[in-house]
Amino acid sequence: MKKLSFMLLTLMMLIVFVPASAAGKVDEVVVYRGQALVTRIIEADLPAGTSEIIVPNLPNRIISESLFAQSGGDTRVISVRYREKSIKEDTREEVKELEAQIEDINKKIYVIDRDHQHTSSCWGRYNKLWELSLEGEQKDLNRGLLQPEALSGLTEYLEKKSIFWHDTAVRLEQEKKEFEKELGLLNKQLEELKAGRSKKERQAVIFIDSPAATNSRISLSYMVNNASWLPQYNLRALPDREKMLVEYNAVIHQSSGENWDGVQVSLSTAQPTTEAGAPVLDAMRVGLLAGQILMRRVDNGGTVMSQSAAEPYDQLNQWRDLTEDFDRLQSQRRSAITRGKSAERELRQLAFGNQMIELRADKSRLRMIKEKAEVFARNEGVSVVYNLSGRLTMPSRSDQQLVTITSFEADADFVFVATPLLTDYVYLQGQAANNSDT
Repeated sequence: MKKLSFMLLTLMMLIVFVPASAAGKVDEVVVYRGQALVTRIIEADLPAGTSEIIVPNLPNRIISESLFAQSGGDTRVISVRYREKSIKEDTREEVKELEAQIEDINKKIYVIDRDHQHTSSCWGRYNKLWELSLEGEQKDLNRGLLQPEALSGLTEYLEKKSIFWHDTAVRLEQEKKEFEKELGLLNKQLEELKAGRSKKERQAVIFIDSPAATNSRISLSYMVNNASWLPQYNLRALPDREKMLVEYNAVIHQSSGENWDGVQVSLSTAQPTTEAGAPVLDAMRVGLLAGQILMRRVDNGGTVMSQSAAEPYDQLNQWRDLTEDFDRLQSQRRSAITRGKSAERELRQLAFGNQMIELRADKSRLRMIKEKAEVFARNEGVSVVYNLSGRLTMPSRSDQQLVTITSFEADADFVFVATPLLTDYVYLQGQAANNSDT
């Protein structure tokens, strides 16, 4: 009876656990400064129960710990894990196509070499007839086997054949050079595709539970390195219309090892992988300064002890503008925040300095400091996302790619500026305000 139960359980596991492979398609990409978040959409027919989906061909610049998956409907993602498998050959379609072209050209070069060898061999046999023709010229033709007419015909025939074999050899050599040139270009393209790519296939394994057989749409997201963008601005003056044309472009570098074909691209100024946590503020000890003991001698020769109240700590610096110290501390604090938990100790020291400034400042300066603090609070932690219109194609390559974020015309005031004592040129100077939504 125990043996029968074990067999039934094994059969049930085989029916429920059905592995499937689906590469999916890259649908959306968010490019940060140095990294990118890639989202693939996978359509899969899932059986009832627990199943496994293998997503192959992940890029070589993937950050494995960033993998996560989401599903819609009643299906539930149980877990996602990353694995690598050693492969004998590159399975990418573009690599296979290049390798097939290289193999075809190598075959053509092999045929040309064999034709050239055959041509040389034939020409070697015809050279012997040239020797027969030369010997016939040196002997008495009246007693020879070759008559003058036959010898003349043989010579003419050999001349035609020599021209034919010469033209054939030249043509074969030129064809070989062209094929070798094309072969070198294809080999260079293949090296660029395989650059930095190890002989490993990177896969994501998604475990999914579905209450019933259904077609599910699963999104797999992961971070990749070697992707970044930088802003580029083009300003064009239109003085006759009192306008300025502003073009806001992005220079995108994408060499993650994965092509983005027809994807929705967004650009972000955020830092997604900064290690962050709520900082803990340590206790700061605050004390009072000791009072000053004044000693003075009186007329009767006695000594009188007199204690005066302590002078305010900031009395010596009463004419100093403490807002400069506040600005400096706030700038250092914002710089330290970007380093995450590694700068927690530095942040605490800056907080202590900030508190001491507030304790030392008078009411007017304290009011100014609070106003500046409100400005810092409004600007701190702000990140902007630009959603590019349409779907873009960005192959993984070493050179940069330029895309347009937006362009608009702004009202501008123009004046001519000249300094005759320094230069003969007159400059057009414009001032404009950004009144767009960007």
